[in-house]
Amino acid sequence: MSAPIPKSQNPAERIAELESLFAHLERQHEQLNGVVIEQGKLLARLLKRFDDLDHAMMGQEIDGIQATQQKPPHYLP
Repeated sequence: MSAPIPKSQNPAERIAELESLFAHLERQHEQLNGVVIEQGKLLARLLKRFDDLDHAMMGQEIDGIQATQQKPPHYLP
């Protein structure tokens, strides 16, 4: 979506139109920046959660492997 180009020929009107467009773009930039910051925070939380789940699954996998392996005869009571 592109901003309309000022159509006025009067320099004062053109400046006013440009200032208005600039204010709109500045507000839009601030909103988008806020969205990017929130998405960054969400991504960090999701990555931490993924890492926690990955470690938990690895622990379960190791426990499963250890449970299925038989101890050598000299380790038996």
